[in-house]
Amino acid sequence: MTETELKTELKKKTLSGIYFFYGDEDYMKNHYGEEIRKAILTDESPAAFNHFIFNDETAEFDAVTDAVLAPAMMSDRKLVELSLTNGDLFRDKNRFTGLLETAADSPDTVLLIRMSSESFDAGSAKKPSAILKLISKYAKCVNFEYQTEGRLVKWLERHAMQYGVALEQNEALTIIRRAGRGMYRLQGEIQKAAVYAAAHGLPRITEEVIGAVVTKTDDDDAFRLANCILAGDKKGALLCLDEKIRRREEPILVLSRITKAFCDLAAAARFMADGRDRADFAKSMNFHSYKAELYFKAVRGIPTSVFDDAVAACTEADRLLKSTNLGYIAIERLICRR
Repeated sequence: MTETELKTELKKKTLSGIYFFYGDEDYMKNHYGEEIRKAILTDESPAAFNHFIFNDETAEFDAVTDAVLAPAMMSDRKLVELSLTNGDLFRDKNRFTGLLETAADSPDTVLLIRMSSESFDAGSAKKPSAILKLISKYAKCVNFEYQTEGRLVKWLERHAMQYGVALEQNEALTIIRRAGRGMYRLQGEIQKAAVYAAAHGLPRITEEVIGAVVTKTDDDDAFRLANCILAGDKKGALLCLDEKIRRREEPILVLSRITKAFCDLAAAARFMADGRDRADFAKSMNFHSYKAELYFKAVRGIPTSVFDDAVAACTEADRLLKSTNLGYIAIERLICRR
């Protein structure tokens, strides 16, 4: 099922059966979860009797099954929600299948299973995971991917207007490129920028405002640090690292992000060496087009062996970090080795 098809069911009030929400964008999962809630739990439908909510700690098979089988009270339908951050419920395949079968055979029940981002292995479009195949037999599965830049720009513009300030397209794209495409993260950043602009009597959010209040993503910092290392810019790399030390970030997390940045750069270099274009790289790596373009620019003209050496150096730094008390010194050695 697509997001558009889900919207149609909401509009036509034809919700029924089981819905399974997964994917990167938690904001949209929660948004549509609220829309489903409003559609089923109307004023005439007493929520105390027709709304059952479970999470990782409470989602036991017997309790959820009892909720599914309970008759709707003073209403045609009831809603059972499972909000999960792990796949523990799927481990007992037989009992989980039985739960899905029971819910599918309960005409007065709408079952919504909502998985948090990074907690569900969906496989790929061509080769979905075994658990997604199973769930798809019984449920309407909706993959909430990150929204396109175009949709996010319009969404950010609307948020800015709520605070009485304007946001133009170029500035909206700057926010996205600094903060990423996660809508919860973007919501917090646009609120900061809009409040700051309004407090300073500005009619719109400017690049200066964005630079002052919008926080860069960890991925962006790691990419910048990795680029400094590749360029032999020890001073720039050490300044990046100093920012992280002042923020008291864990050395092991800092190194893991640097390593990931180098691995992604190595992948971009190989895509380019094989004659594959930026669009192919973006699709394969699940990057948005702007990020893919940055990585392709960063590796242009650099042999793939350089990135192999960088990843090997990260592996050695990781060994030192985990086997000694060097802490940030292990990362400083990585920076100064070139």
